[in-house]
Amino acid sequence: MSRRELSGVKPKNKSVILERGDCDPPETKGKKIRIAKDLSPQEELEVVIHESLHAADWYKDEEWVEVVAKDISNLLWRIGWRKEDL
Repeated sequence: MSRRELSGVKPKNKSVILERGDCDPPETKGKKIRIAKDLSPQEELEVVIHESLHAADWYKDEEWVEVVAKDISNLLWRIGWRKEDL
């Protein structure tokens, strides 16, 4: 699997496609995952997992990705996962 660059972005307009995050399709050269910068820490965790699932298997159904990302992020949050500022 090819690598993707992860970057934080602050959307100028919430109505654009990038509301919380997005992921480039597999055929895109220089693929990226973009995560909005204005999310709560718990929401950021969920969105990173969500977009990572798309990157791992682009063809998974959106409903499946949403449910699995939410479940994984809730589990990680409950066991104490927190992002460290580097």
